[in-house]
Amino acid sequence: MIHNNILIAHELLHYLQSSKNGPNKGIAIKIDMSKAYDRVEWDFIEKVFANVSGQEINYEKSMVLFSPNTPREQRHNFSEILGMKVVEKLDNYLGLPLPIGKKKRVAFQEIINKLSCRLNSWTKRLLSFGGKEVFIKVVLQSIPTYALSIFKAPRGVLDDIQPKLSRAWWTGKDKGRFWTMLPWKTLCHLKGMGGIGIRDMRLFNLALLGRQVGHEILPTNSKIASIRQGFDKGCPRCGAETETVLHALKDCPTSSAVLSIGGWSRSFITKKYDHCIDWLEDMMRVLDKMTMADLMTTLWNYWNNRNNYVFRGKEEEAQVIWERASNLIKEFQICNMVNAPLISHTGLEKQWVKPPKGFIKINFNATVCENRIGYGTIIRDEEGFVLGGNGGV
Repeated sequence: MIHNNILIAHELLHYLQSSKNGPNKGIAIKIDMSKAYDRVEWDFIEKVFANVSGQEINYEKSMVLFSPNTPREQRHNFSEILGMKVVEKLDNYLGLPLPIGKKKRVAFQEIINKLSCRLNSWTKRLLSFGGKEVFIKVVLQSIPTYALSIFKAPRGVLDDIQPKLSRAWWTGKDKGRFWTMLPWKTLCHLKGMGGIGIRDMRLFNLALLGRQVGHEILPTNSKIASIRQGFDKGCPRCGAETETVLHALKDCPTSSAVLSIGGWSRSFITKKYDHCIDWLEDMMRVLDKMTMADLMTTLWNYWNNRNNYVFRGKEEEAQVIWERASNLIKEFQICNMVNAPLISHTGLEKQWVKPPKGFIKINFNATVCENRIGYGTIIRDEEGFVLGGNGGV
């Protein structure tokens, strides 16, 4: 999958530029092919100057990145041998900056700009509400999908994307003031629940990230070794021969110890599975939603700890890992009790009722404040589709 390439590229560059790399020296070569192919043979990459399958390197666009501790003389020598320019930062790879640092917003800025350009295109200004619905769901929401499937977007980025989708529905312009007749969370409800089925981008981001575990595309050593020849596929913590997602999250002694301290049963920890998704699906059949959420929080915390060990050499005992995960679980539970749910549960007595076939329904509401009166109307057909509306103060 293409997601594998971008994830592994970021992991390798993160290691290359990590202080844990110590005195070791490393090099990353970004090769631009003058012809488009579905894949590039490893033999061709290793033999840069060989003519294999008629493929040719575009040396003007290819570049070399060295680890920070590589001497300047060695950089110069390699640059002359390879015939490529030496850079301090690689260009975008598969549409995303490489690597992505602490300021993740920079990686999503181009996506936000693309949304603005599409939103400002003149064609959608002539669309009906049905056309706008298709424009939002098929065009606008597809633009950030690739990036959201790889990285967790900062809240500020999602807060920028959401108003643009809302503007596309209500006004069709990227700038200026506009008035909405329904709150954003209502628009994200299914049509049968009074909305139009626009995706909540934060929930969509989390769902796409969940696929990394289900489809085993987390950058474990086994996954990296399947793409990079000669890479050690063993577990960096326990030395097991192969580090799969299942091993990293469940079977590694440290992971098993964390689960054991957390009170999970012996059978839950020792039962054998072929794939991580089989294990998770088995757990979903026997655990309630709250307990399953606790498990996912524990696994997420353990994966972060594994990365800290690999890239920073930070070793922690299983008890410390569990205590941190336990605190996160408690904070998450408190947050759910204090704040409103992400998807509101509308009572049946308050649900919108469709009009008979061939009719439309006009809903009206008003509010009276001190020296001010606000009102609004909305018109929907028998399918709940919004045909129009108006309002004022």
